[in-house]
Amino acid sequence: MGRNPVNVAILAGGKSTRLGENKALSKVGDQPIIERVMDRVKPIGTVFLVANEPDLYRHLDIPVFRDLLPGLGPLGGIYTALSVSSTDHVLVISCDLPFLNRQLLQHIIDRREGYDVVVPLGENNHPQGLHAVYARACFSSIEQQINAGQRKIIAFYPNVRVLKLSFEETAKIDPHHHSFINVNTPEDLRRARALAARIG
Repeated sequence: MGRNPVNVAILAGGKSTRLGENKALSKVGDQPIIERVMDRVKPIGTVFLVANEPDLYRHLDIPVFRDLLPGLGPLGGIYTALSVSSTDHVLVISCDLPFLNRQLLQHIIDRREGYDVVVPLGENNHPQGLHAVYARACFSSIEQQINAGQRKIIAFYPNVRVLKLSFEETAKIDPHHHSFINVNTPEDLRRARALAARIG
């Protein structure tokens, strides 16, 4: 089990074009999604936000950093998180995950020894790259990828040490995989609100 502390970076730099409103501030249950995220990650480590409209999040009373290289999407957010983190590993979480499971997040963190990335796999073995731990050792590989014009998060994975946690492994902690439910569209938001009404 890793004993060194980790920072937690919440990425909130997206434009939310499919939803039509700022998804981080959209309410699920009785809270904006980003506050639900914060409640679940605060016990894990020091939390900061990567966002390009800092004024929207001043009320959260946590540090907010703008993208160092704007316009690169989530990969740029990870790049910024690694740049500003005070710890060797950073748990990177998207702002639109209203049902995070703290036990699963801790499990991901605890598996990080000897790896540069620890990422759970969702359905169809798709890596959940914004629900993962990244080491500072990824920085140069990400930089090379950016310079090559490639923005897909997993494109740099072959160049670093990656541990992929199987769908079956994470199901032992989060049987219904609610952790990976995100909000991108109005229908996603409706479903998330309905689920929150059932499970909180």
